[in-house]
Formats: sequence, C-alpha cells, structure tokens
Amino acid sequence: MIECVLYAVLGVLAGCVTGLIPGLHVNTIALVVLGLFYTYSFDAVNLSVFILSMGVTHSFVDFIPSIYLGAPSSDTILSVQPGHRMVLSGRGFEALALSVVGGIFGIFFVMVLLLGLFAVVPFVYAYIRAWIPFFLVVVEVYMITIERNRLAALLVCFLSLMYGVVLMNTHIISQKYTLFVMLTSLFGISSLVLSYAVTSRLPVQRKRFRIKLGPTISGSFAGFVGGLVAGTLPGLGGSQSAILVQKFGRIRGAKKYITTLGTINTIDILISVFSLYMIGKARSGSAIVIQEVVGVITVQNMVLFLGVALFSCGVAAIVTLNIGKAAAEHVHKVDYRKLVFAIVSFLGVLVFVYTGFAGVVVCLTGVAIGVLPNLLGVKKSLLMSCLIGPTILYLTGTDYVVLGMLGL
Repeated sequence: MIECVLYAVLGVLAGCVTGLIPGLHVNTIALVVLGLFYTYSFDAVNLSVFILSMGVTHSFVDFIPSIYLGAPSSDTILSVQPGHRMVLSGRGFEALALSVVGGIFGIFFVMVLLLGLFAVVPFVYAYIRAWIPFFLVVVEVYMITIERNRLAALLVCFLSLMYGVVLMNTHIISQKYTLFVMLTSLFGISSLVLSYAVTSRLPVQRKRFRIKLGPTISGSFAGFVGGLVAGTLPGLGGSQSAILVQKFGRIRGAKKYITTLGTINTIDILISVFSLYMIGKARSGSAIVIQEVVGVITVQNMVLFLGVALFSCGVAAIVTLNIGKAAAEHVHKVDYRKLVFAIVSFLGVLVFVYTGFAGVVVCLTGVAIGVLPNLLGVKKSLLMSCLIGPTILYLTGTDYVVLGMLGL
C-alpha cells in the first residue's frame, strides 16, 4: 500500500510537469513507462497507479497554460477562447477555478454512478458506436447553418478540415507532435496575435468570486456525459464530445462551458481506463499501456484505480488553484504585448525544436486559418473541423478515398 501511495505521488508530480509544458502529453510519458516495464522488474499495478495518477493530475493542470497562455492541448482546446476572454476581463483565476470544480464534480458523478455504469455501458456501447459518424456530420452541418455568413462558415470548416486531414495522414511533421502544432496554431497563437492588436495590458485578476451551484452541477453533469462518450466510443476525443455536448446539451455562457470542459477532461482519462473492464477495450494511449502491463483488469483493480483517482483529484485541485492564484497575482503587472510576444516566441521555439522548419511552416499555415473566423465574423469553434472531419472520414472508411483524391 505504501508503494502505491508513493507511485501515486510520483504520478501527481509527473502530471504537473506534463500539464504545464505545452506539447508534452501523458501518453508520451506512458510510453516511456512501458519501455521501463519491459526493461526492469517494476510491479504492473504500481506502474498503472502512476499512469492513472499522472493522467488525472494532467487533466487539471493543463488548463493553466490553456487559459493564461493560450497554449491548448487536444483536451483543453475549446477553453482557449472563453478562457482568454475571461482573462482579458480580469476573471482568469475564476475560469481556472471553474475547470477545477468541473473536474471534482466529474469524479463525484463517477463515484455515485459507478455501479450503474458497469451495468449499462456495455449494453449501450454496442448500439451507439455505429451512429458516431452520423452525429458528427449533423454537428458539422449544424455549426455551419447557424452562422449568418454560411459561405464564410463553410470556407473555414473546409480549410480547417483539409488542414487536419493532411497533417494527420502524412509525415510532413512527426505524428507525435501533430496535434500540438495544429491546435497551438489554429487556436492558441491565432488568438494571441489578434488580441495583441487591441490589448496593451491585462487587467487585475480578481481572486474573489462566487460559483453558483445550479449551473455548476448542470454543466458538470453534461461534461460527465461527454466524458463518458469520449472515454468509451472509438474515434471520439474530449474535444469532439465537447462539441456534441455544447450543441445538443445547450451549454451557454463561458462559465458553464469551462466547467463542462473541466469535467470532460478529467472524466475522459478515468473512463478510458475503466473501459478496460466495462467493454474490454482501451480508448486512450494511457489505457493501452495499462492494459499492456496489467493484462486482465479485475474488480480489485477498479477499486484501487478509483481510490487513486480520488487522491490525485484532491492533490491536483490544490496544486492547480495555488499555481493559478500565483499567476493571477502577477500577470497584470506585465506588459501584455510583451507577454504575448514572449509566449508566441516560446511556442514557436517549441514547434521548431519538436518538428523543425517544416513544423514552423505548418504552424504559420494554421495561424493564417485560425484568424479567419474573427476576420469573417463566424465562430472560432468551426475550426474544430480539423478534428471532427478526419474522425468522420476514419470511421466511415472514406479517408483513403479522400487521401487518394489529394494524391497523398
């Protein structure tokens, strides 16, 4: 038991590192752990505890660079715009706190509904998975039709879709960093570049605020459903399920939206591991590694994993809020344009280090596409076609046809 606690603590530390450094994902560390497992005599359960603890912690901490710096991961991508707006209005710490509360409520819903999940999910899973492409197509069409300038919306969807298809199905840059470059350029750097022109200094960030219980619970439950979908169904990540929840769950307002995303982000990693027991399939890189080292997942493993998730959730929430509060106390003292320049330069250096000159060219292309929604007067969420489009093509088996038409 002492060893399990030690591995859980190490997982929390690793999750803090992966969450704070843009482009460094838990799956990367999980693969390193798998290599160590094959090389040395590590206990399989302890390594699984480390991976799960790291994943849960990462799901909290990675909102810090997303909200304050505009450097998203594939899980926090949709928080960039509402989170950035709240930072610009002096409510950045509130946005971070909402994401933390969403994650905590998500763990709570899992605890309360766990037995029901084990009974219902395997039954429902077989009937829903075939409808995923249809749901995603409906979402894409709906996102375009609600815009006043539908032609502009169609253009943004098409360009971001093609951008995603090309990057995710070629080796222009390393596939390991494709999502980092794509999402950082489309959502992160493009938003920072646009705000550079209109903002010279950030306002003082408020550290006192009230979180209303009603919207928080409803937003968290919607996120729980989204995380359940992302953690069990093939081809869907947290970002895609967030789009589904937003459109069909009628999530309105930045506060409720960020709460929902916080829940999805945490639930996704937890449910993807629990799916090993519920449906016998791994739905994330971390879950694949856990399945590889442990083999057959037992009820005892599930109880242990739930305890680890609770421990990691509590520690990660405290760490995230403390780091976020410290950032809130000092960020207004910095010249915003200098800060933006430093952040964009830092992200550019990371892109170059990870992917070389080709990655820089790809990144600049993404930035050019990423500023279009603001210039054309349509929603930035249309850029999510970079993930939704390739998912539809993959699940319908038409990706090879499209790639063939493109000569790829």
